[in-house]
Amino acid sequence: MTLAQSRFEVGVQTPAIGHMRSIKGQPRRTLIGIGGRIGYDLNDQVTLEMVVNVLSPDPKIADGWKTQWLWGAKVGRRFTRVGLFTKARIGALNLDKDFLISPDGAMPVVARLAQGNFAADVGGVFEIYPPHRSRVVVRFEFGDHIVRFGSRTSLSTSGPIQSERFIGHNFQFSLGLGLRF
Repeated sequence: MTLAQSRFEVGVQTPAIGHMRSIKGQPRRTLIGIGGRIGYDLNDQVTLEMVVNVLSPDPKIADGWKTQWLWGAKVGRRFTRVGLFTKARIGALNLDKDFLISPDGAMPVVARLAQGNFAADVGGVFEIYPPHRSRVVVRFEFGDHIVRFGSRTSLSTSGPIQSERFIGHNFQFSLGLGLRF
């Protein structure tokens, strides 16, 4: 079976989201994780995909795990050894817990627990198809990970802290390996 005849793809990846923050005014940080994806080719140019990434906590502020769920399409063209695509996906970013450093310098306080946020991911995909490995795909993704965070009130030693609702734009990069069948 050749790459052009393959309709399904499964893969693993290591995502990195740069400058992520989940509370307006919070210091930005880079999150790294591991994930997986499945895809089905509707035709030679359009692939439907589902991606799940788990992003590790930031040890500097002892926050929680983050899970990213995205569904959407990859549209573009495969050539003999490479593929060039655009991607657009929607889904959710679930936060296990998150912490806000209070303005008075006191200990961090829990800002939320188990909150889901609407997310979108738009960008590009570059794939390499190694010679003599007709079903293997090496994949590079880049894009804007857009998250809508809601407002919430947290307590600190100096009283309540109100965080604003905002939309965050974060650069996301993933390196992955896939198998087509």
